[in-house]
Amino acid sequence: MTKSIKQEAYTTLGKFLQTDNGSLVFGYNKNYEVTGVARTKEQLKEVIQTKGIAGVIFPMTQPHATGYDFVTGEKYKTLKGRAGDIKDYTEKENHNLYEYSTNIDEMIRENTNFIEPFMEFLDKIDASYGCITEQPVSGHNSTYEAVITLSGCRVRVSKHGTVVTLSPNYLVVHDSTKDTDINFYSTFMARVLNVDENIMKDVLVKCLQNKG
Repeated sequence: MTKSIKQEAYTTLGKFLQTDNGSLVFGYNKNYEVTGVARTKEQLKEVIQTKGIAGVIFPMTQPHATGYDFVTGEKYKTLKGRAGDIKDYTEKENHNLYEYSTNIDEMIRENTNFIEPFMEFLDKIDASYGCITEQPVSGHNSTYEAVITLSGCRVRVSKHGTVVTLSPNYLVVHDSTKDTDINFYSTFMARVLNVDENIMKDVLVKCLQNKG
């Protein structure tokens, strides 16, 4: 890794990760989609070297996060004016998910089957989280979303999407327009929750296979 903005990010944020227990650094691409997450300095090096990475952000110090834009070569203090607003995103995402669905109730049922065992796992590991309940379409059942609370940010999880919220902005892990694979998602969630990756993968597979 040559001396550059990436080197500065690695050195500075690596020190934060070594001294601030429980902190995380998120890597993202030019579309503000998560490309990786680091809990250790070794993981940070891996994230910074990820193909297509456009920047990293350390949300521990919100509302003045520490971020590095690898495209412009600058250090910044907030995603405001860079990534979009979470309220606008949520409205658009609900529209994408349900507006053209041929079976809204089935989509809601699939999410419930995923999120209930997932929250049971969060309870088991004593994770700090809450639950958002909303009725996305009038006349249909409510849908549930787990919201994991971290230092400086939250991770919103459902079967159909996962986003990192850095109020009022966000980074997408997966949603109606961006898919992900089980290996990447298992690594992401394992580092977010600080659990073994194999255990996390087993939990996620069981959640996805749950038929209620």
